[in-house]
Amino acid sequence: MRSRVSVQVVAAALLALTALPAAAAPAGQTRLRLDFDQVRTLTPGTSVTGSPARASAQVVTDGVGQLRRRPGARGRGVEFPCAGCGRAVLEVGDRSSLDPRSDTFAFGASVRIGPGQATHSMNVMQKGYHDEPGGQYKLQVDQGVPSCVVSGSSGRVLLGSTASIADRAWHRLTCRRTPSGVVLVVDGSVVASSATPTGNLSSAAPVRLGGKDVTSIDNDQLHGRLDDVFVRIDRTG
Repeated sequence: MRSRVSVQVVAAALLALTALPAAAAPAGQTRLRLDFDQVRTLTPGTSVTGSPARASAQVVTDGVGQLRRRPGARGRGVEFPCAGCGRAVLEVGDRSSLDPRSDTFAFGASVRIGPGQATHSMNVMQKGYHDEPGGQYKLQVDQGVPSCVVSGSSGRVLLGSTASIADRAWHRLTCRRTPSGVVLVVDGSVVASSATPTGNLSSAAPVRLGGKDVTSIDNDQLHGRLDDVFVRIDRTG
């Protein structure tokens, strides 16, 4: 009973901290924001301007996969290739400002997936691989079911929902870590939480959106639409 109560307390506290959307984050704490509203082209090599501008993303493809402009959750969004239609990702170069270290941080995006688009492995966003020196943070929708990973010097947390979001509707996904633990929030509700400490998280990896790379056949390619990507870090020192 004590364990169940403590997890509920952690979840309630962390949910309160996720109530504001990324766009409403206090000044100086949003380290990456991409809303795609000003995008004109998504050809390979194109730079997609982010906020701040130094956190812009580059379109990377395998020469077959294409990204397309489509209606987003708000304004415009990006559509990733269908299954079997090649590989394409958006890549934000590594910057120390995107490493949370031991600070409170949150990352997430709005995602729209159809029932026929959900495949076994689909990455929404990630900084680092599972064995990345310095750690990893990652948001995924494998088989249409949201989950997130936060891995650092003290431990690794994997949180998953129990419900698919592959219903052609837009869903807001957020993963947040504080000193109290980690929570996964879907459409404003905590769906999973953990009080496991994760420690310092700082890697030399870029942030990739829509897949882990374009060089391998099994690149965990996202199929569907993406909008309002963010990373927010509350520096304590």
